[in-house]
Amino acid sequence: MHRYRREFRDVPSYSVGRTWSDYAPAYRYGRLQRGASAGRPFEQAEAALARGWRDARGASRLNWAEARPAVMAAWNDALAEARHN
Repeated sequence: MHRYRREFRDVPSYSVGRTWSDYAPAYRYGRLQRGASAGRPFEQAEAALARGWRDARGASRLNWAEARPAVMAAWNDALAEARHN
């Protein structure tokens, strides 16, 4: 999560005016849900992730379109880490 916090404003999908408290739940959600995905690719899980975001986002102001890139990045990072372990 430290890397995401350092870099969240530098990614092309950053929404101006949003803070780490908006993005942290998206990165956390991507990592947690990837662990529960039984190895499915992001694209196969995306519809369920979008539905779940409403509950998972907490106080984040990001809608799914804004959160999606962060969720996908964290998902893919977790997938890569799992493959290396």
